[in-house]
Amino acid sequence: MTKAECILSAMKRFKFGPADSFMIGDAVGDIRQGKRAGVGTVATCWGFQSKEILVQEKPDFIADSPRALLPIFGAEHRP
Repeated sequence: MTKAECILSAMKRFKFGPADSFMIGDAVGDIRQGKRAGVGTVATCWGFQSKEILVQEKPDFIADSPRALLPIFGAEHRP
C-alpha cells in the first residue's frame, strides 16, 4: 500500500476530508504522496532531505522546526 493509499484509508476511517488532512514529511516522496492523495503538504526541514530539495516539490507549507508547525495548524497559542 502506498502512502497516498494509507492517507486515503485513514481519511475514510476517521471521516476527514482532504481540506482537513495533511501529509507532513521530510522527504520528496512524502510531499509527492500527499499531493497524490489530494491533501495539504508540509515539508519538515530537520529530517532526511534538505530544504532546498523539498522546496522544489512545492509543498503547501515549509516548517524549519517542530515549533513552526504550530501556526500552520492554528495551534500557535497552545503550550
